[in-house]
Amino acid sequence: MKISNKALFFLSMILLFPAYASAGVSVYAEGAYTDENLVVYIYADISDDPLLSYGVKLVYPPADFGSPVVVKNTTAWYFGDPDNPYPAPNAEPDVSTAGEVIIVGGKLDSTDPLEGVSGDRVFLAKVTFTRLTNNAPGAELYLGKGTPYANFVQVDGTNLDTTLAGQDKSEPIGQVTIFKLGDANGDGYITSSDMFTVRGTILTGLYKCYMDCNQDGYITSSDMFCIKGKI
Repeated sequence: MKISNKALFFLSMILLFPAYASAGVSVYAEGAYTDENLVVYIYADISDDPLLSYGVKLVYPPADFGSPVVVKNTTAWYFGDPDNPYPAPNAEPDVSTAGEVIIVGGKLDSTDPLEGVSGDRVFLAKVTFTRLTNNAPGAELYLGKGTPYANFVQVDGTNLDTTLAGQDKSEPIGQVTIFKLGDANGDGYITSSDMFTVRGTILTGLYKCYMDCNQDGYITSSDMFCIKGKI
């Protein structure tokens, strides 16, 4: 598929537009671990103008984890026709450096280049690690790439990088919350209270990954039985 001049213009804005502070997005991650693995889900709450792009770096202790496997959200973030998207430039996750995962993405719909992505709890990517030690799992979130790359850019060209990471773009951009799989209420223990948390979550449909005890992608009564087996 040929990229139009209009599309190329907006791509260049994503990469080169000068940074200045603005509100509009919060980024965070949630993780669940077992004795064998750690799974981290990265999200963004986009409450102002829609975003055209994002870029995150998940930093982790390489001695504790094996090589990460990354799955990106290509349903919300794509380039071209949503039914027949074309490969996005330089958008493959970068896991070449031990201790960090760089994930970038964007949305440039060829039928509406300024549509962007907005909403709460917008899924960016899932990162799965094999655990190599029994150390308490931990990770941090930073901007995906440094200057002159613009990571979080709104549809009007506003670059949010300095808002998220400070003027030198070196500060963490969001919290990473990690609990043991089955610790549904996140209090550091697996007890009957976690079963009640899951029961309440079934009614709302809003859940954290560590509540999904059987890791099937849904919160159901099966997760309550799974937690019971861990108590």
